Amino acid sequence: MSCQRAIESYSNQDPSFVGTREHKFLTAIAEAFDAGDSEGFTAAVAEYDRLTKLDNWKTGILLDTKRKISDEQSLT
Repeated sequence: MSCQRAIESYSNQDPSFVGTREHKFLTAIAEAFDAGDSEGFTAAVAEYDRLTKLDNWKTGILLDTKRKISDEQSLT
């Protein structure tokens, strides 16, 4: 939920951020994370990466985040 607040804050600070590919990407991965949807998370990352290649650092952070989704799913 704090991620959604951060996205909203960024959107308020810079209205041109809304509607950008980055805004759509962050919104999609935040929603997938909140829903525990690792497949949706992966799809959003893959879609973004097709047009804007993610570097190793960003890829690593996103993989860690996806693992957290998977860990949460295995606990339920």
